[in-house]
Amino acid sequence: MTSRGWTIHFLIYTIEAVKKQWRGAPALRPRSILLAIAAVIGLGGLAAGLTRLGVWSPVTGARLADHHGTLMVLGFVGTLAGLEAAKGRWRYVAPAGTLFASIALMAGAPLPLAAGTYVAAMVILMGAYVADSRLIEALGAGAGAGAAVLLCRDVAPEDIALWWVSFVVLIVVGTIDHALRDDERAFWGALAVLVATAWSAIAASGTRALGACLLALVGLALAGNRRAVGAESTPSPEKTLSPGDKLSPEEGPHAATITSSGNVMLGILSGYLWVVVAAGVLLLADDWRTGYDIVIQAIMLGFLGSMILARVPDAALTRRTLVPLLLLDSGVIIRIIGTLTGSVSAMRAGVIAAAFGFLAILVIALRQENT
Repeated sequence: MTSRGWTIHFLIYTIEAVKKQWRGAPALRPRSILLAIAAVIGLGGLAAGLTRLGVWSPVTGARLADHHGTLMVLGFVGTLAGLEAAKGRWRYVAPAGTLFASIALMAGAPLPLAAGTYVAAMVILMGAYVADSRLIEALGAGAGAGAAVLLCRDVAPEDIALWWVSFVVLIVVGTIDHALRDDERAFWGALAVLVATAWSAIAASGTRALGACLLALVGLALAGNRRAVGAESTPSPEKTLSPGDKLSPEEGPHAATITSSGNVMLGILSGYLWVVVAAGVLLLADDWRTGYDIVIQAIMLGFLGSMILARVPDAALTRRTLVPLLLLDSGVIIRIIGTLTGSVSAMRAGVIAAAFGFLAILVIALRQENT
């Protein structure tokens, strides 16, 4: 069967899965609609990336293929971050900016318009994080602003990619892994990641420094989760949440610790393993651009998809819903093997499997958001 045939086959299968997931779900809320638009943009970027490997996808066009990374990172992740951090009367300014910039980029608008809007949205997002004392995410938004500035100059994706990596890692780690929230060392580790990213644009040694900083941040995160798990195993008179409980408005969206769930912890560990893979390439390769595909696949698919699944409450996770994580990870592994061996067929098969695993995870997350 040709790559087009396999893609159509998986697309039909995924549509049927989406119908089953959404059957009986309540009406969409405005936030869920914005999340769905962000998901469409992310999938558009993912589909545009497929065309670079010669795989049939519903999205075509050289410009979209060239900017698929920007759509995935600033468009998709940036919008999710803006919605998650949204507060007050102007809470939707940042996500609206990233959505507008992404739609403009996809519609063929002048690049400075889309890039300038991304810059403005990232600056607003940074301010929102600082106001909420979420400094790790604020540093991540700073990396996003750096990526948008480079986009204004229309530089090659390889020269923006490390800014994408820092943006995604810092935003996602700060948002999802609550074990780092009160760890001052995590802030300094995140700052080191941002400084090393800027350094890598000047000297090759900065790339190795970035790899080392990413490994250090993963070490801090794992140590923090281990302490949190130990604390949870100790009896406490304080209130604990059962799978069916919901947080009150006073407790806020971040009151529950993510480390209380074995299934969710699996998503976190899978995500951090992909950061280690990307960091290893940055540390060991003489020229990290030779491993560009490995770094991008590990972070943008492996890490991001795993951590999105980790955000889903444990009550919504079953063995069946963990199958997409296995499909995602297996696909990324096959994709990397294809890159290392030069096998185009393995690269295509891997990216198709990873793409549909990622799509299935998005369906699970969006459905849970609407319950």
